[in-house]
Amino acid sequence: MREFIRLGRTYPGSLLGIGLATALLLTLGAGTRSSGPRTEGSDNPTLIVVNSLAPGTEAGKTTLADAIARAARDPANNTIHFDVALGTPAGLVIRPAKPLVFEAGNGGHDRIDGGSIAAGLVLDLNECPDAGIVVGGGQKLTLENLTLRGGGQRAILLKEGAQLTLSQVTVRDSNGPGLAAFGKATLTASQCRFLNNQTHAVELHGDTTATLSACVLEGNGQSALALFDQATLQARDCRMDKNGDWNVVLTHSSQADLTACTLRQGRFAGIDLSENAVVRCDGCVIEEGRRFGIFATDNASAELIKTRLRKSAGRGIELQERARLTLTESVLENNGEYGLILFGHSSVTATGSLFAGNGAHGASLRGPSTGQFIHCGFTRNRYSGIGCLDARDGGKVRVSRSLFHKNGMRPIYRGPLHIDPLVPTPLTINDNIVECLADPNATIELYLDRVGEAGKYLRTLRADGRGRFQVSCAEVPDGYVLTATSTIGESTSEFNVIAGSRSDAVLSALIGGTGPLSDNGHGVDFEAAARRWKPGTRIVFQLDKSPSTAIERYVKFLVALIGEWTDGAITAEARIGTTGKIEAGSVIVPVRYVASNSPQLLGLGGVTFMKWDAQGYFQPPMEILLALGTDPAETCPRVLAHEVGHVLGLGHTRVGLLSRMQGKSPPNPQFVNDFSPMMTYYDVLALQILHDPRNKGCTTLREILARASRPRPRPETVADARPVTTAEPTFSPPPKSAASKPQRTRRR
Repeated sequence: MREFIRLGRTYPGSLLGIGLATALLLTLGAGTRSSGPRTEGSDNPTLIVVNSLAPGTEAGKTTLADAIARAARDPANNTIHFDVALGTPAGLVIRPAKPLVFEAGNGGHDRIDGGSIAAGLVLDLNECPDAGIVVGGGQKLTLENLTLRGGGQRAILLKEGAQLTLSQVTVRDSNGPGLAAFGKATLTASQCRFLNNQTHAVELHGDTTATLSACVLEGNGQSALALFDQATLQARDCRMDKNGDWNVVLTHSSQADLTACTLRQGRFAGIDLSENAVVRCDGCVIEEGRRFGIFATDNASAELIKTRLRKSAGRGIELQERARLTLTESVLENNGEYGLILFGHSSVTATGSLFAGNGAHGASLRGPSTGQFIHCGFTRNRYSGIGCLDARDGGKVRVSRSLFHKNGMRPIYRGPLHIDPLVPTPLTINDNIVECLADPNATIELYLDRVGEAGKYLRTLRADGRGRFQVSCAEVPDGYVLTATSTIGESTSEFNVIAGSRSDAVLSALIGGTGPLSDNGHGVDFEAAARRWKPGTRIVFQLDKSPSTAIERYVKFLVALIGEWTDGAITAEARIGTTGKIEAGSVIVPVRYVASNSPQLLGLGGVTFMKWDAQGYFQPPMEILLALGTDPAETCPRVLAHEVGHVLGLGHTRVGLLSRMQGKSPPNPQFVNDFSPMMTYYDVLALQILHDPRNKGCTTLREILARASRPRPRPETVADARPVTTAEPTFSPPPKSAASKPQRTRRR
């Protein structure tokens, strides 16, 4: 289900037709010209001076209507100026009673220039029921240095191949759009302002084209730019601010190319695209949208190059249906919700772009939407850098050489049911060498980080035909860990920690449940007892019924690795159902799913019941209880990995992404408050140390760490896993428990 239901658009019918009444057109009067004959298209236009505001027959007096009539009859070019004497300290206002019409005739490229009026020339068009200025029939017209105010249904109407150039013109307060163009009309506007028009500042239909440069479009009731049909537009260095629903709205097959433009505070979206519309933004700023920066649906497409989209109250960009987005060296930052979210079969390709400080995921892909993120950065997003919660049924999401830093959750979140592709998983650790598992022939990317994200790209390698690959802890500087993703085809896994520097602070929490990174958060108690199975134990994890296929696949994969994680000291198998023979001497650990509100769960996602003897060896019975989702098919399998860690003897450690054994207590502040998707390097290292054959007879953390067969490769530092205080209090060891009386407890 989509998280957002799109609001319907309304386009007033009066804006979509020309609807002119011929009776309203201004009759062009006769006149004389003072200059001699000229050829059509001359580069030296004839100057016609308007020196009267009232019509009459007085010799030497020319009104604006007279000037337009003279220009219309002349096949050459004409420039209409205004006598400076007409001006007042407040400027000059002319109120045509009928529209000013420029249509096909003998006219050349005519020009009206109000620059001679120092305080400004205003053509008040409020007496015109439809348009105040009509240009059609292929006519070429230029308007300069004046203001057009009002208009019954629009200020300017272009049609029938007309070509209009506006320079330093203000179009404001129309009762419809400031300018509406139809047919194959062409508009060129520079240093113009379109202010407070009732609907759109500029509305383009048919095969019209428009070029705007250094224009301001502000306070218009619906949008700054509205494009329909096959209309095309280019805008450079324009500012669109506080327009009603949109700054730019495109539909049908229209196209807009925006360069170095600023778009601010659209009520619905900075840019709204539908049907087959296309927009390209190069070096633009789109900010402070009240809902979206960009909203695209149907088969629309958007390309952003070196564009900054920020501070939308809702989502930076939302794509629906089959909409497409290309991001190149762009920034989506500080949006109230998602930086980018995709639904349906929409797609994104992002290269060299940054997703920072957004109120949810930096980028979220839902359902079958697809994406590629190459050389991108994700930092300070409230949740994950990339969330593709597709429950194994979604589209392909590929991430390569992208960096993640200080996000609130894991770098990539593929959803709790997703195990394709397989996250890189450590298997065995021999001195510095870590052997890991991924999908066969997967591409593995390695990163260095302090807390389990991906702060620095290291290198790329490929898993072999069995999915095996090796890394060395010698590559990891002190204070860092090695994280990795696995990519098969166009799908990339989540990150997992696969190597690092050995840390007794982490190992003490995992093996002995003690130390600054354990649940109790105090100093290390080296006399703490360790819990484990006797060597040679075989465990059968028995599920009478699996809630979903995903959990069945997950548990079989997980349990099959226990032999390698414990160097063969423990073997295990997973059984689904009650049929089949169980090997004699096996320890059966039932795995049961119960309602999430069951009192046995104590409000947690999972609980392991266990007991052990005085030597710390586990004794049956042992049982795992897990919470069943409201929809059984959506039950999370990853809690099972955590509980299996408890079954094998691991305790909680508060290091976030550095361990699957993060408990209910939040991690230390320097770590990411989230869970790793699978057992990490530290979990596997602790399992190998705990089940090392040389530990026979050892019962305390001190003895186990001292006899561990895996030497430290370097001084014990791991990421930022250090005590919060510089001085640690010391504690006397607790009294030893009485004799060999079995104890019973719970681990969660």
